[in-house]
Amino acid sequence: MALTAVHPAGTSVCHTSDHNLIDAAFAAWTAWTPGLAQTGGISKTTSYAKYMAIGKTCIGNLLIISTGTGPGAAIISVSPPLAWATSAVIVVGSFSYITAAGSCYEGSVLLYGGNFVFKVSGSTNLLGSNPSYAVAVGEQISLNFAYEIP
Repeated sequence: MALTAVHPAGTSVCHTSDHNLIDAAFAAWTAWTPGLAQTGGISKTTSYAKYMAIGKTCIGNLLIISTGTGPGAAIISVSPPLAWATSAVIVVGSFSYITAAGSCYEGSVLLYGGNFVFKVSGSTNLLGSNPSYAVAVGEQISLNFAYEIP
């Protein structure tokens, strides 16, 4: 199958019939085992956690379900698959957190202190800290992300 890249002006800028050139530009999806924490580690089941490194960009998504509990009054965090290129606190994706009681929190995923943390939409606080919220058994965290790697 031929592939043709087209410039916005409408002219062909690249043509190849070798899909291997495209395949080589992208790495395969890689599974990883993320950690879940609220002060200390929390046991969980990883339903899905995969990422891909493309050049200096890491993209991915995950779904984890807690099988343990957290203490409350502390930030809930998940470990990322790869180190990132900046120490700045930045938004890198979005998340959905479904509690055991059926409530849903959604918002932005931030890289902060070496981990993914969660800023709830409409709030200036990070999930778990203020208001105090403790991870309970059966809660689901789903997130997607894209960030720069060294």
